[in-house]
Amino acid sequence: MFLRKKIIDLLGSLDQRLRDITEKLSEEKNSGESLPTALKELEASSSAAADKILEEMSKLSEKQNRHDMAIEDMLDIWDEKSAEADKIIASFQTAYEAVLQNEKKQQLDEAKAREQRLLTLAHTYQLQLDQLGQMLDKEDGWARQFQLIIQKTEAVRRQAGISLIGREGEAIDLKAHEVMEIVPTDDPGQQATVARVYETGFIYLGEVYCKAKVAAYRHM
Repeated sequence: MFLRKKIIDLLGSLDQRLRDITEKLSEEKNSGESLPTALKELEASSSAAADKILEEMSKLSEKQNRHDMAIEDMLDIWDEKSAEADKIIASFQTAYEAVLQNEKKQQLDEAKAREQRLLTLAHTYQLQLDQLGQMLDKEDGWARQFQLIIQKTEAVRRQAGISLIGREGEAIDLKAHEVMEIVPTDDPGQQATVARVYETGFIYLGEVYCKAKVAAYRHM
């Protein structure tokens, strides 16, 4: 800005100088004097002013080049810092995602562990209910009350995605039944069906959680 102002001032000074010389030329012409002196002054003044302008323009160009180089250096530094910042952000994001993934895995593992404990507890209670049902007389009032309890627990099991395996008369499925004993029968309709249930099994969300332990009929 300073150099530009100086050049503008020089141009203004030169313009004023030319005006003065023009007026002097006009006066000399009117007075009938010769013009070489005025022309020489104009030539010398113009040459000096031009040299001064060229000098100032050279300085301005040099300063502009230094300014441009400084800007380029700053841009290079900015690019380097930006690249470093991008690497740091990417590294942080990767670490953050790893932490989240690890937390999700831990939460999932804990949820599965709790689920298994609950299933084990539910199966244990079911075995206790089976034993209690076997001990009660079917004609006894307690037995009727017990059947009402069984009906209520059955509804809750269905809501939880649990169904029971192991009922007398159901077909043997080795994926769902563990045959503990073979019971001979002369009734072909009983072939490969459950004769007795030792322990009730569980199906949870369509998959066998634990097999039912049963005795199976075999037609002889």
